[in-house]
Amino acid sequence: MLLTYPDQNALIALGVKAWNPEFRKSVDRALESGSLDVVVSTWHLVETANTSRLARAVELAEFLDRLKPAWLLGQ
Repeated sequence: MLLTYPDQNALIALGVKAWNPEFRKSVDRALESGSLDVVVSTWHLVETANTSRLARAVELAEFLDRLKPAWLLGQ
């Protein structure tokens, strides 16, 4: 199994591209087929929340949740 750990910039870029319905469908298909397995850490949430644009942070958090990622848990 190939796991993908996107850095925050990649996660943001994917989140923005996911506004496009066709791209969103391709991501959903990759997740369903198992060809895309995403791993994130709690630091992604910290970075996501570190903005004055609350609506964008919520959109990105919802996108992150939709990826159904595996989580690296830190102390």
